[in-house]
Amino acid sequence: MKDICETLNIKKSFILNMNEIDYNKLISFLDSMKTKGEKTLKIELESDGRKWNGYSLDKNGEHTYNKTSLS
Repeated sequence: MKDICETLNIKKSFILNMNEIDYNKLISFLDSMKTKGEKTLKIELESDGRKWNGYSLDKNGEHTYNKTSLS
């Protein structure tokens, strides 16, 4: 996959299915990552079983840490 070059005024969005994600776990995850001073987060949906997971990313966005189930 090639790198995507971003410019100003670009929009990013994703859809959270509130029937599949645990709202309280999501808020707790976000609060925990803020407390840890994390700069970049990744939220991932596994298509097999519709499982949501949250991660923090390293400064290069290459490695994930703090895997947290959000389902």
